[in-house]
Amino acid sequence: MRRFDGKVVLITGVARGQGRSHAVKFAQDGASIVGLDIVQAIPTVAYAGATPDDLAETQRLIDQAGGKSIIVQGDVRDQSAVDKLVQDALKTFGRIDIVLPQAGITSIGLLWELSEQHWDEMIGINLTGVWRTLRAAIPPMIERNAGGSIVMTGSIAGLMGLPHAAHYTAAKHGVNGMVKSLDQPWVEAEEVSDAVLWLCSEEARSVTGVQLPIDAGTLVKWPGA
Repeated sequence: MRRFDGKVVLITGVARGQGRSHAVKFAQDGASIVGLDIVQAIPTVAYAGATPDDLAETQRLIDQAGGKSIIVQGDVRDQSAVDKLVQDALKTFGRIDIVLPQAGITSIGLLWELSEQHWDEMIGINLTGVWRTLRAAIPPMIERNAGGSIVMTGSIAGLMGLPHAAHYTAAKHGVNGMVKSLDQPWVEAEEVSDAVLWLCSEEARSVTGVQLPIDAGTLVKWPGA
């Protein structure tokens, strides 16, 4: 049995790059893929945008890996497009288990020389697009009450400032803040028991002299609390 048999993964920015790579690898490991990409040029971005051919190639590679999929053209800035993708996923597969809000752009410019369009497109795709994706996907995951994973890809720009990229840096810092605010840190007794059993097992034979927080990320979100 493959690790992700029966799981459904939602990926934005799926036409190429990391989005495509994630889609193919998850498909190879048994998952069904639900994805979208704008597949057109962004006016403030200097490099060429993804194309319908790129999206078709992603579809081909998923098919080649034996994965089921829904791959569509759509813009993460359009809530209706993201909502429809989620609803199509639920109608077709009945669930969403993993969310990878991968869509993103890069552009450069001095802060005081950036146009409003530069700022709006960057924040709209790299930050608000992540929020729109989570806004659509999280409620049915909570309602299903079977767990799941959300992985939000950042950048060194989320950890430090980058010259000539204040808008990109602001967006990535925003993503970091969003993910730290996302969890509901409630831990069930059984989850603590699972960790205790692991610590007492042969698998943890080399683990000693450490503190192991089982806190749903509370210490990460609020260090020193």
